[in-house]
Amino acid sequence: METLPLCFRILDETVAVETERLAVDVRLDEILPALRSLDDAAVSIAARKNGRPVTCAEGCSACCRIQLVPVTPAEAYALLRLVETLPESEKTRVRGRFASSMARLESSGMADFFREADAVSDSPAMRTNLAGYLELGIECPFLEGGRCGIYAVRPFACREYLVTSPKELCRRPLSEPVETVPLILPVARAAMETGAGVSGCAQRMIPLIFALEFAEKHRQELEMLHPSRVLLAQSLKRAFLAAHEQGSLGRQPDALKL
Repeated sequence: METLPLCFRILDETVAVETERLAVDVRLDEILPALRSLDDAAVSIAARKNGRPVTCAEGCSACCRIQLVPVTPAEAYALLRLVETLPESEKTRVRGRFASSMARLESSGMADFFREADAVSDSPAMRTNLAGYLELGIECPFLEGGRCGIYAVRPFACREYLVTSPKELCRRPLSEPVETVPLILPVARAAMETGAGVSGCAQRMIPLIFALEFAEKHRQELEMLHPSRVLLAQSLKRAFLAAHEQGSLGRQPDALKL
């Protein structure tokens, strides 16, 4: 298998990662493996530089049992494709969990709000409805026996959410002083902004339980092909420039080598 090397510097560390080489033209979701490699490396550096031990551990699934989990449109489509390739019995089970979660949210009267809202909005309406969402305790449909059933391809939001405060506080994230490793490289945001520039699909962060519904509704736009080199280069550039603007890199990053 041909690989695509990515070399970059962040917080004075040189990092080299490899991912599967991309076709000339790809869908937005097909650059996710490369971006995940970059994200994982950046998160690892951030956690090490942060100086406080991460309290998240295998089997600790408090966030998976209550959190909204925002995903990009490309991630939503990747999750749909994943579910569609599952064995029939497993596919039925996972889709049943999505349906059950949606039914609970519909019963709460908040479904229409979350169906249209940006999942990372800090508006007063989002803050109010988010408190109600957390109280419902809706589990991630991919949670299997207290463990992530899609860990290798989990969303950016899950990769980047590393808690350093006592894990017991995670059950009440809005009222307890939950502390996390600072995000130093906004890869998800960068990928979404790149998608907005080339896709006719609305680009916003979507609550994970709406991922399949959203991707099915926008399948045509999400299946469009775009030059892979342009998508990847623009996503990486946006991520590093955004990090520089927010001051998380400390200085202008060195050029990426593709």
